[in-house]
Formats: sequence, C-alpha cells, structure tokens
Amino acid sequence: MNPNIEQVLQLYMTETVSLLEQFDNILLEVKNQQFFSSKHIDELFRILHTLKGSSSMMEFTSITELSHTTEDIFTYIQTQNIDSFPCHLQNELLHILLSFSDFLHKELKNIEEQQVLLSNIDHFIIKIKNFYNKIKEDEQESEGLSLDIPSLFHLSSHYRLHLFFPEDQGMEAARALLIVTNLKQLSFSFHHYPSNIESFNRSYLEKNGLFLSFQTEMEAINAKEYLEKNMGIQCISLLSPVQPSPVRSSSPTETSLPLSLLFDKMELFVQKIQTKLNKNVELITSGSEIAITKQTFDALNIACIHLIRNAIDHGIEPTSSERLMLHKKEVGTLSLLAKKTKEGLSFTIQDDGKGIDT
Repeated sequence: MNPNIEQVLQLYMTETVSLLEQFDNILLEVKNQQFFSSKHIDELFRILHTLKGSSSMMEFTSITELSHTTEDIFTYIQTQNIDSFPCHLQNELLHILLSFSDFLHKELKNIEEQQVLLSNIDHFIIKIKNFYNKIKEDEQESEGLSLDIPSLFHLSSHYRLHLFFPEDQGMEAARALLIVTNLKQLSFSFHHYPSNIESFNRSYLEKNGLFLSFQTEMEAINAKEYLEKNMGIQCISLLSPVQPSPVRSSSPTETSLPLSLLFDKMELFVQKIQTKLNKNVELITSGSEIAITKQTFDALNIACIHLIRNAIDHGIEPTSSERLMLHKKEVGTLSLLAKKTKEGLSFTIQDDGKGIDT
C-alpha cells in the first residue's frame, strides 16, 4: 500500500473509532436517561455527518450510505422537537442507532483486517426508511391536535419537565391530574399545560404529554426524581433554559494534529475528484507544520471536502484548451493556505479558475 494512502487510512480509522466512541457514549446516556435531548440529537447529527463525509472520501460505500440514510432522520428531527416524540418512537430510534453502532464496529474490524466490506445493506436501509416514514406520519397525525403552548413554557428563564405516558396504560387525563395534585400537595411551585386537564382533549395528552414549568432547576430536578421514584413515570425530559454558548478556549491537554495530515487527506481527495471529472489539478499547500485541535481538524475536514469538490467541478475550467485561451497554465491550481494570526488561525481555500461557488 502507498505510504501516503496508508497514513490517510490510519487517520480515518483513528477519527472513526473516536467518533464511534462518542456515538456509543451518547447512546448509553440516552439509555440511562430514557429520553433524547436536543443536545443529543445535535451531537449525533454532527457525528453522522462527519462519518458520511470521511467515509465517502475513502469510498467505503456501505458506511457512507448507511450514515447518510440515518442522518436524514436527524435532519428531520432537528426541524421538529425531539421532546414531542412519544416514548415508543424514542425507544425505537435508540434501537436503530444501537444496530447502526454494531454495524459500524463490524465494518471497522473488516477494514482493519483488510476484509471486504458488506455490500448488501438493504435490510438496514429499509428499516431506517420505515422509521423515517413512521415519525413523519406520527407528526402529521398530531398536527390537528397540537395546540399552542402558552408563552410561559417558551421562556428561557423557566425549567420545564415534559412527561410522556406509555401508550398501553391509557387514562392519560386521570394520571396527569394525579401528578399535578400530588406535586401541589408537596408544595412544589409550578405551572402546567394543559392547565384544564379535566376538560382538555384526551388525544393531546396521548400525543404530546404533560408540561410542567418551574422557576428553578433544583425544583425541576426534585420533581423529576419524585415522579420517577414514587409515581412510576419513566419518560421525562428536563428542558433547561436557553443559555448563550460560551466560547471555550482550547485545553492544554486537548489532542493536537498537524495540518500536514489534513493536507495529505485532501491531496488524495483532489486526485479522486480530478480523475472523476477528467480535469488536471495541482494542489498547493502552506502551513503544514501548524498544529490544530481535533475539533478544528474535523471542522476543516468537512469544509475542505465540500469546497474542494465545488472548486474542481465549477471553478477550474472544463478543458486545458479553455485555460490556455485565457492565458492560464494548462494545469489548474487549488490552494490550501494556513497561517497563524493574532485572532487564531487563518485558513484560505482558493483556485485559479472562476472561483469557488459556495
């Protein structure tokens, strides 16, 4: 094996094993908490998106296709609200993701042992697409039942609990009323929606559950623990207030990677794309000695794959003769230029064609 390709493959394996470890840790957390949070959804989407891009570059078709199909579910969920998904759908999603994790572990082992990857993944694809259709149908069915939740439940200063009721037990209104009554008797201060449980549409509680809003996080946590321990309510989401994300500085112990590794990956990617598009392109790089964090590496990796493909496809002229007519070199040039600045890292991607069309 070509030493450069072997190095890129090793980097792919290192990255993917790390991503899979993050993926499994999130699933374990979901399994313990018994619900997905919006943070879980965003993190899982990021992992799947990165897996899809890097596996596509390495031409690992089975991993690429399955990551892409699974990513579609998360793209849809991000346009909705995971907290509105009933317990049975969240549990089904968890089992699908556990199956995906098992599949990926096996494929990575095949890559490591230089074995042939799975070619028939139709049963996985069908299973995921069926679930995707199911959550869309469930959302459409509940559209006519969804009512506006009072602004109190959207305030960033409130901590909310979102309770779902298992489908097979029934009597949602009676159980919701019992929950509210018990919490009030224990002197919890909160608001609830629906506010008029006894006269409210029963179908709403079936589909959307019960919302409780507390002034403090401690009250919400105590109420959650009480309900889980004493009333057998297992499917509870704790919705925290929206806070601005602080800008985190890189930890001294955070893993650093040289840009040379990224440039090696992109060299291989450029060769693949120029062959596919029948173009002749030279890659020029600078700043290969600069060390960056793993998080920055992943972000640049995704951006470069998108922009390089775009530059070669749409920026570099279709033929050498067309370039010569424009008084350019016969071979197109694509540049990845990195340098340190006072603000951090400056990273430039440019071509000598018509420019990158983002």
